[in-house]
This record gives sequence, C-alpha cells and structure tokens, in this order.
Amino acid sequence: MSAQNTEGTEASNGNRLRCNNCGSEAIVTKAGGSSLNCCGAPLEVTFGR
Repeated sequence: MSAQNTEGTEASNGNRLRCNNCGSEAIVTKAGGSSLNCCGAPLEVTFGR
C-alpha cells in the first residue's frame, strides 16, 4: 500500500480500508490528508464512513 497525494480514498481517523484487488486491509490511526491506494486503485472505506 502507498500513501500518495494523488486521486484516491480520503479517510479519517478510525476508518477501516480494504483493497478490492488483493484484500489488504488498513486502519487509519493518524489521518494526514494523503490519498490511499493499493494495487493502483483507491482503497474502499468499509467501516467508519
């Protein structure tokens, strides 16, 4: 997974994210305003919308 300042998912603290391509999951502990992507696609917020 990579955090880049490009188009992708904007998440806030406590959000759970999932990659629909490989199944990787992440929990945001400190939001920094970066867009989160994995496998070249934005991560999907699955909890804490």
